[in-house]
Amino acid sequence: MKNQINLKKSTAACTLLLATGSAWGSPKLGSGQQPSSADEDQPQPSSQAPAAALNSLMGKNSRPSPVRIEAVTLNRNSEAKIRKCTVPKGVTQENPPKPDSIFSLSFDPKERQMATLQFEMAELPPTKDERVLMLLYSRCLTNNPKIKTPLSKHKLALDTKDLEVMTSYNVPADSTKGTQVTFEVDLRTDPLEKQVNAGNDTFYFQVALINKSDFQKGNYGVAKLSPLQAIHATSAQYKLCPEQNKLIRNLNSDNESCKNMTGKTE
Repeated sequence: MKNQINLKKSTAACTLLLATGSAWGSPKLGSGQQPSSADEDQPQPSSQAPAAALNSLMGKNSRPSPVRIEAVTLNRNSEAKIRKCTVPKGVTQENPPKPDSIFSLSFDPKERQMATLQFEMAELPPTKDERVLMLLYSRCLTNNPKIKTPLSKHKLALDTKDLEVMTSYNVPADSTKGTQVTFEVDLRTDPLEKQVNAGNDTFYFQVALINKSDFQKGNYGVAKLSPLQAIHATSAQYKLCPEQNKLIRNLNSDNESCKNMTGKTE
């Protein structure tokens, strides 16, 4: 048995709200904020993991953390509003960091719609510790992450200059049952159209898992991160999907908002 959690409520659902700045807004933390706890006196985020934790988690009996997005899908009510496009086999970004998976969608700019995307997570194994699961988003990528995560097989590929924590979920301690979480993200096509027309057509996501005690201390360097997930958006009459060459060009060019970002990490 497992605990199955579907996050879709006013305080947890994520909505694409803004036509300027970042395309995806966080109802809890606002634009571009890093995780924070209720205690304002907590220390600043640490980029180094404690030695004891590093030794225990990197030992010969340790296994990779199953922190990964299993699938991105449209919920049933959204299938008539947004079209899922097939990404041809082998089509991806040529240079790292490369997304582990690409979800391509198309919408008609003449139709104002709100659809729901579902980020289905792999089942998290039971543990005696409380944990925090966070859905992270950015339009921009980096090969030199500002926050180092030595305990994670997958590094932070999202540029912190454009990083948002869209939502988070407190995973309760449970020694017998795993937990499967699905994040539901509301997608509004009118501001999305403005982003696409401005040259921002590819959006990137990772999920971070961290013990609640480390989260409260601001020790984000011990987080485990999921592989990178990309979502590509096309604005086209009749929801036509992009030609393969156009999709390849878009995936291999930076979003316009990233090209002149002040202090952008290379």
